[in-house]
Amino acid sequence: MSIWKRLKNRKESKHGKSKGWSFSFGRSVKDLVSGDFLSKGLVERNIPFLGFLTVLMLVYIGYQYYVDNNIRSQATLDKEHAELYSKLQSLTEEFNSYSLQTTVAEGTAEIGMFESVDPPTAIPYQKGQNTN
Repeated sequence: MSIWKRLKNRKESKHGKSKGWSFSFGRSVKDLVSGDFLSKGLVERNIPFLGFLTVLMLVYIGYQYYVDNNIRSQATLDKEHAELYSKLQSLTEEFNSYSLQTTVAEGTAEIGMFESVDPPTAIPYQKGQNTN
């Protein structure tokens, strides 16, 4: 007798109440090992469900490959970002060293430009005065 028939055929107890589902683990293992569950038509009736499970497993495997590739590309981009940030920091430091006042003064002294020592003076101007 197959597992499903045994589950459907519930026995009545002495008081007329059902015992519930009767399920024998040893019998189901015996049916599995001997191959009786294949001859009872259990597999043939559940082919659509087994196909659905197969499709789900294939989707799951494909999703794992997709996630692995995304993680790998993210790690590559993180490494590239770290390298570019390091270059940015070194170039910023180099620019800051070139833009110091003493460095600029030395560079402009070579072409004859010098830093003004006197403070700027205000030139008096009144409205209506002609500037020609």
